[in-house]
Amino acid sequence: MVEAAALPATVDDLLLITDPDIFVEQAYRSVLGRPADPSGGAYYRSRLSAGFGQPFVLAALRASKEAHERQIPSLPGFGLAPLVYILWRYGRGAGLAEPGRWCNLVYHHWRQWRLALTGRQATRVDAR
Repeated sequence: MVEAAALPATVDDLLLITDPDIFVEQAYRSVLGRPADPSGGAYYRSRLSAGFGQPFVLAALRASKEAHERQIPSLPGFGLAPLVYILWRYGRGAGLAEPGRWCNLVYHHWRQWRLALTGRQATRVDAR
């Protein structure tokens, strides 16, 4: 069980997590304040496996009905993640799901590159 004190405090802290299972669980706890439910956790792990970046998962959780209804405050450092998520979400109705996915992936790699430049990538979380 993850303790509240161990939760990442910023989006960049979450982006340091390399294990998809740990990332999704920590994303749920940090963004929604609760553990991932089995179907939601599986869905977001499948999005990661399909080539969507971590910022996509964070933005999707932040844009969820639950986050809005509970008026959960945003984590610092979301940057452009909500914008690229919206591009994918609404673009898929216009046949632009694949370009939206690529935008999300490019943004994910840019965030990882930025972490590497600041030296934070050396503190990545790789194990449970």
